[in-house]
Amino acid sequence: MAPGGAKVVDVYRTGAKCVPGEAGDSGKPGAAYHQVGLLRVKPGRGDRTCSMSCSDKLARWNVLGCQGALLMHFLEEPVYLSAVVIGKCPYSQEAMQRALTGRCQNVSALPRGFGVQEVKIQQSDLLFEHSRYAMQAKKADSPGRLVPCGAVTAPGSESRISKIELFRSFQKLLSSISEDKWPDSLRVQRLETYQEYKEAASAYQEAWSTLRKQAFGSWIRNPADYHQFK
Repeated sequence: MAPGGAKVVDVYRTGAKCVPGEAGDSGKPGAAYHQVGLLRVKPGRGDRTCSMSCSDKLARWNVLGCQGALLMHFLEEPVYLSAVVIGKCPYSQEAMQRALTGRCQNVSALPRGFGVQEVKIQQSDLLFEHSRYAMQAKKADSPGRLVPCGAVTAPGSESRISKIELFRSFQKLLSSISEDKWPDSLRVQRLETYQEYKEAASAYQEAWSTLRKQAFGSWIRNPADYHQFK
């Protein structure tokens, strides 16, 4: 508590939990609260989520590209971000550099076309309208806590960026192309499930395996049956 009884928000606490297999946080006040360089899952309500934190995903994209495994069937090289712009908020250039690029600097022996990128990290003086700070400002005069959305959806109302919806879009793309013009990676074997199509992107899977072995060994992977849909 600050003088006068005002509550002080510790901006160093992200709420993200370490994944199993990583060392825990110290819990000390201020900047020492978190152990740096660890893999984490997104904060949320209720049971621990299996979704990796945003900075972990960005670090992965900085090596594998942001196109994912499915689109690598049609691309010669990954699609990389050239810059990341952070909205107005408590900010450390050193911490961002370490989180997004520093952890992967020594990754080597990646397949042709893949590599650790030198992405530019900058900060804007504009406040992201859906950020925690913007939402807290809007609710300053409203009762109750500000909590993250549970993001629970009913069957048939999946997000357009969910795995199943992205796979449906990929299938539509395939159906619009005659099979004799499909990439070799899609014609050499009969593929049916989402998992099979992902695994058939061999260069991407090799790059991901290399990245996990050298930098992200504790990355949470969903059970294989999660990806067996058609």
